[in-house]
Amino acid sequence: MWNHCQPVSDCLQRLARLHERTHAALEALKKSLLHQALPGAL
Repeated sequence: MWNHCQPVSDCLQRLARLHERTHAALEALKKSLLHQALPGAL
């Protein structure tokens, strides 16, 4: 049974890392946009 779970576990770990990177990138983008928007640069 462990052999069947391992690929799922690996996939979930990869998905979690991707989610973390995507979240960090979106937060950086939001910060950048807010920084540009506040002084009226947009």
